[in-house]
Amino acid sequence: MISGLTHQAVSERSAGRISAGTVSCLLNRTTLPTAWGTTAAYLAAWGVPDGQIARWQALWELRLDTRYDRQVGGGVMLQVLYSGDTREIELSGTREGLLAFGQLLRGEAGSCDLSENQRPFPYERSLSEIVFQEDPEQAGVSIVTEAQILRIRGGREALDLLADNVDGFTSEADTSDHCHVDSPTYDFIAPESDPLVIAFIK
Repeated sequence: MISGLTHQAVSERSAGRISAGTVSCLLNRTTLPTAWGTTAAYLAAWGVPDGQIARWQALWELRLDTRYDRQVGGGVMLQVLYSGDTREIELSGTREGLLAFGQLLRGEAGSCDLSENQRPFPYERSLSEIVFQEDPEQAGVSIVTEAQILRIRGGREALDLLADNVDGFTSEADTSDHCHVDSPTYDFIAPESDPLVIAFIK
């Protein structure tokens, strides 16, 4: 691996796939990461060849046989709050809920119902559903609010990058942390998107 790189430099070498904060979390964690996508991006940013990354993944899968349900339901909790003044969206959930959401993004299309928050302050309202769809004609990911629905639409690569960032944050962060995913901070987010905050339900 290449030595002497700062967390920000590693983030830049990943072409925006992982943030400097996620790099810090990866380096300082004491347990095995539960999401492979962020780990793969981290290794690639350090210059690890594809063949070696594949061997790393094989060993990781042996050590951690993690399977996430592709449906948000049961005891899994996920909510979306929206502010009309700032257009900011907060997507929050339990760790299991956010990881399940990341897996849903990897499909071609789908939707999931959301838990309702009767007291969304300081946000304006609580949304009722997320609807997402892969669109080969669209390069970036568009994240917009329409009435009570959060619509996510984008190309396959961009959706996977969004899923990787959700997985990375969810697996590495403390429950008191949050993560901003917006344009132009991330080049895979379409400019017309509403600013998105990912957090854990308090």
